[in-house]
Amino acid sequence: ADAALQERAQAELDDLDRVEVLQANRRVVMTRDERIAVLAGSWYDEQASEYAAYGDEFFDALLALDDENFPLARDGFAAVLASAEAPVYLILEHAKACTLLGERDAAVAGYQRFLAALPEGEGGDRRLGAHLQIGMLHGMADDHWGALDAFQGAIEDFPDDYRPYFAFGQQMRIGGNAAEALEVLELALDRAGSSPEWSLLEEIGLTLA
Repeated sequence: ADAALQERAQAELDDLDRVEVLQANRRVVMTRDERIAVLAGSWYDEQASEYAAYGDEFFDALLALDDENFPLARDGFAAVLASAEAPVYLILEHAKACTLLGERDAAVAGYQRFLAALPEGEGGDRRLGAHLQIGMLHGMADDHWGALDAFQGAIEDFPDDYRPYFAFGQQMRIGGNAAEALEVLELALDRAGSSPEWSLLEEIGLTLA
């Protein structure tokens, strides 16, 4: 698998609210409730409402994920899922744990289930991140067309966001389609604003090389 694709997959996971929380938790010793409060600062309202309906087993799994105890987190989320009514963001948490354990098939299935459970038009960056994670996981397994299909779904849901075009163009370059990749990356650049991410510029350079 392409190293840049692996790095981007990890970056997308980091965007799903872990890095700042981990850094904050490591600076000071926090109580359980304080740690949960820090994590909650990154949740959407509907996400917080859903999580509030779950018991200690869910929050134990959430803290295990924050502690990078991924097997405990995965198993904890799975146990809560087994009896949860109409879960949405719980599915996403379980998929993240599977991703971090390298359980590709379970992670892809989880992200797909999360996308299917989201009400239309909701989910914001969580929705985008799920699309991108599916694509990255397919890409790392050398499933070129599966990756492109996932990134196309992200573009359809987020036509004005540069990130799905970036991912789609990168995957096209990896697949050996430099000319088409450059066209897509130019669309990403058009949507990236006046200060585009360095990694996007770097990807354009790699495509032109």
